[in-house]
Amino acid sequence: MLSLYLNNFRCFAGEQTIPVRRLTLLIGENSTGKTSFLAAARIAEKLWTTPDHPDFNEEPFKLGAFDELANYRGGRAGRSESFGIGATHPSTRGKHGIDTRTQKATFTNTNGRPTFNCVEYSSENYSVVFTRSDNNRVAAVINVQSPKLNIQVKKTINFTNDYYFFRYAIMEILRDPELRTEGESHLDQINDLLLFSHYSEPYATAPIRTQPERTYEALTDAARPQGEHVPMILSQIYGHKEWESLREPLEKFAQASGLFDQISVKRLGRSEGSPFQIQVKINGPARNLMDVGYGVSQVLPLIVDLLRDTNRELFLVQQPEVHLHPRAQAELGSFFASLVKTRRKQIIVETHSDYLIDRIRTCVREEFIKSTDVLFLYFERQKGTILIHPITLDVSGNFQSVPESFRGFFMEEEKRNLGI
Repeated sequence: MLSLYLNNFRCFAGEQTIPVRRLTLLIGENSTGKTSFLAAARIAEKLWTTPDHPDFNEEPFKLGAFDELANYRGGRAGRSESFGIGATHPSTRGKHGIDTRTQKATFTNTNGRPTFNCVEYSSENYSVVFTRSDNNRVAAVINVQSPKLNIQVKKTINFTNDYYFFRYAIMEILRDPELRTEGESHLDQINDLLLFSHYSEPYATAPIRTQPERTYEALTDAARPQGEHVPMILSQIYGHKEWESLREPLEKFAQASGLFDQISVKRLGRSEGSPFQIQVKINGPARNLMDVGYGVSQVLPLIVDLLRDTNRELFLVQQPEVHLHPRAQAELGSFFASLVKTRRKQIIVETHSDYLIDRIRTCVREEFIKSTDVLFLYFERQKGTILIHPITLDVSGNFQSVPESFRGFFMEEEKRNLGI
């Protein structure tokens, strides 16, 4: 993802297009829209697969009905009649001349629920727009612009309230003979614009992970935002080749952060379906996960999922520093930087940890990660809405383009401490 588009979505009044980078950190006071931003990023990704009815209440983001989703200014302005979400991505192939592509969706109110009114996929020379009328018919319009040709093809297709409608509509568009006037190039470029096969489900964590248990039952390994699945995953791979590839980076992070030295799975029976325990070793004999610091069980699901999940590209992380000592918070910064540097991952992190932030700045200064891979988004309340300020780093890890209100509290608090 290169940028996120918001239009009258929740606390964000009007239109904003916000850049994001390989490692993006969301910072600002409580209730300034950071979690809403993460939720919008996931919705924007899902427009590639469920553009007709994305789930606005999928865990861990419970956003509510239309009245909770559309921006409300109060007074005469009232509530917005619609809201929009979208994103711009680099082309997955690029061989047909498409460098970036954008998808945007506008939603209106239908019986209290958000319903798509318009979905647009566009690049520099191509756009495909689906619009829904009040009688639930959908017009699919394609525009092709090139130095030699300017084509507009319009088709109206019965709306079936199903994602496969979009597939059907696209196939109908691509059958149009007008698109073949320059050979197959238009078909290739439109296919590239509408390519769904690149999509991988975004990963999203809850701000509070599940509580540890003394003994686990081998029930399900279905991924959950609270991390309940991680003990099951560890039990399944323990002693196998995948365990060895996971154990080394996991224990490396744990040792650097001071959380633990080693981790193991203790089976309470001979079969793989037997109950089991997660044990960790900290300067002595192994102990049950439930008997060590709460921070271990809070960070373990996050670290395991980030290390294991090689197919996902976008990770949305809420407050990873919860229950962690400053040393471990700082080490999380190094961990995120290493994932961005060595693996094909994009990570957007909501955080209140100065230790995590400063470690990432240090990673830039020490040239472990490029400054162009890092972006801070500062969320600020201003005149009844939320403004998002992009803050970059120079090669020395210093903040650039900083608004006046940024760090204002910390400066005032430091003055108080110094008696100034």
